[in-house]
Amino acid sequence: MNKYIDIFIFYLKNEKNYSNNTIVAYKNDLTQFFNYLKDYKLLKKTNVKYINHKIMRKYIVYLKIKKEDFIINVVILIAIIRNFQEILNKK
Repeated sequence: MNKYIDIFIFYLKNEKNYSNNTIVAYKNDLTQFFNYLKDYKLLKKTNVKYINHKIMRKYIVYLKIKKEDFIINVVILIAIIRNFQEILNKK
């Protein structure tokens, strides 16, 4: 998954010209999400195409249990993951 994150980060830096702080935050959020998928063995194949609404719902529940700033994180994370999937599907 790291190669997919690297592709996405490259896109954010070079095509979208995002700030370094935003890029670091996006990378951290995606890394945390993929670590969750790996730890709980929720992604049967190492392909972002297999991330679906069921996986996202499980992650949202996980975040709700683990974090106090749950609503803000979930909204941002869903946007990041959608953008991530769109960019990788284009590549």
